[in-house]
Amino acid sequence: MTEALIRWDPVEYLSTQEEVRHYFKAALEEDSGDGKLVKKVLSNIARALSEKQIQHDFGMSGNEIREALSDDPDLSLSTLSCIAAALGMKLTAATAEAPLKEICYRAVTKEEAQAEILELLATEPNLCLDDISDRLRIEMEMVVDIYFELEDTGTIKLDD
Repeated sequence: MTEALIRWDPVEYLSTQEEVRHYFKAALEEDSGDGKLVKKVLSNIARALSEKQIQHDFGMSGNEIREALSDDPDLSLSTLSCIAAALGMKLTAATAEAPLKEICYRAVTKEEAQAEILELLATEPNLCLDDISDRLRIEMEMVVDIYFELEDTGTIKLDD
């Protein structure tokens, strides 16, 4: 059986100023610091709303829109401030969460990984795959492959 994949487009969910505001806020919070996510989100916002509608609803000029979406790799603070203000928001500083701890994966054979996964699941049978990967420091792809092989052979069973 072949599964049909449907491309998800956030533009379909940006029909109100409030939805646009939340989307933009999330991009600011989640951007890695290079501005790529924020630019992509701004591009999606521009696709969702016509330039005329953006100018009317948010008070942004065509130049501000073009500057925000330009190929220039730097997204200036003044541009972000203008866009935030146009969306009824203001940029503020907040204490950052603790940085994510980097996990260094171990080089193990598939057989070693399978034995370790079985041993871990014997003591904690309800762990999710990412917890298994983190605890054993085994790459997620290998954990997923082994997990589904174990399930297919009936060695482990999923709870319904």
